[in-house]
Amino acid sequence: MAAVDPGRRDFALGRFGLPMLAAVFHGSGWRYEGTLRENIERVAHADAGLVPGSQAAVLLEDVQRLLHSALSDDAVTALWRAASGRWNDDDEFDADGRTWLGRIAEVSRARLKNVDPVYVPHVSPARTQTAEAVLREVRQSAPELTDRTEHTGAPALRSAVPALEECVTHVDPDLGFRLLLQILCTCDVTISEARRARFESIGERLGYSDDHIDDRLPDSPW
Repeated sequence: MAAVDPGRRDFALGRFGLPMLAAVFHGSGWRYEGTLRENIERVAHADAGLVPGSQAAVLLEDVQRLLHSALSDDAVTALWRAASGRWNDDDEFDADGRTWLGRIAEVSRARLKNVDPVYVPHVSPARTQTAEAVLREVRQSAPELTDRTEHTGAPALRSAVPALEECVTHVDPDLGFRLLLQILCTCDVTISEARRARFESIGERLGYSDDHIDDRLPDSPW
């Protein structure tokens, strides 16, 4: 039987881990899908065609990287709220990003214990070889996110770029890149063909499936 691998990146449905959960909590639709725990379970249990526990393992890895990182609590909260589009929400459940990540970790561990009682959660090595390329893309996105911030006044977006830079340089470029893609998607940022090609090149180096970038970001007309 194949083993659960928290370092797996070739998910055929594109996004995975924390960015996938951020997409679930975007907008108000999640409230009709169940409780906070049930919505986390939607991602942690989404293993159709995969080794049971695969989604929970990568989600837990993302969470552990941020929980145990040197990033400030404000930066962790900003990353989550920017990625999920919860820029000015009054809900308190994720106002403290690290406490919220702890709840996600609890659900993920319960899923893993249920499907593979002998599995010991661990964090795979950071993919530092892509750090420079990812950091360039984060910095190139700064004007677009700054412009969106001016329209929304959202503190989470205002802090998104420096938090992403910290994530790339001090946590994991892979996680930083996936959060960048999710934030650009949440902000409806259009990208040129050249930029999409760069994103796809980074994704290939990180081991993503061919469709990870597809259908995520709208194309620019130029």
